[in-house]
Amino acid sequence: MRRKDIDILKGIGIILVVLGHVKPEMYVEKWIYSFHMFLFFFLCGLVFNKTTLKEQFKKSVLTCLLPYFVWNGIAIIISICLQETTAIEALKNMFFIGKVSWNSPIWFLLVLFWTRIAAQFLTAKKVYIFCALPFLILLGYLCIIPSVLGLDILPMALIWFSLGYILKETKVETGFWKGLILSAILMLVCIITSYINNRISVYGNYYGNYIIALVSGLCGVGSTYIIINLYTGRGRSCAWLESVGK
Repeated sequence: MRRKDIDILKGIGIILVVLGHVKPEMYVEKWIYSFHMFLFFFLCGLVFNKTTLKEQFKKSVLTCLLPYFVWNGIAIIISICLQETTAIEALKNMFFIGKVSWNSPIWFLLVLFWTRIAAQFLTAKKVYIFCALPFLILLGYLCIIPSVLGLDILPMALIWFSLGYILKETKVETGFWKGLILSAILMLVCIITSYINNRISVYGNYYGNYIIALVSGLCGVGSTYIIINLYTGRGRSCAWLESVGK
């Protein structure tokens, strides 16, 4: 059974991605980029279902890895035909940067593949994910993983995945007005912190001030999650956002 709140949240994330790529005013762009990709990885953790490593690998190859290489293969052929790049340069970009020419947004599929595989180990026992979270935060800060097949982005992706999974396993209740006020405060903090930080790039593994980026992302994701849950919790829905999220 599909959850309306998840579909709406995915719809919001997709719209934010589109808005972020049409080059809005800088302060709006900084706000969007401060949490929109974190939201997707957070939702991955929220809906993640444990299975065997074999099944997860098979599913992730078919839904993430295969589309990544197929679409990048098409992009390589088009780019070479248009003389935008060479075959060697295109292959180098695909394996080491996660994009080919104009096909850069597809990097998400590659990182999602690694996230799902790593999640099989992190969620084996609940204590694992709690123990791994501080290590992942440190690893994300150090940026010591080489940029090969999107692995350099994996620590940051797993931070947000872990938060989503922890929330999934934890029952949290709050009153409507308390939740509304909390959501407003979190979004205000997100706006302020995104304004004072540089424009971050998850794809580029660049976060400006790392601590501010985490605070801004946490507030943006938290505020969006709370407000949509308050909305759907009252029996309401938003058909067009749900359709976008599906």
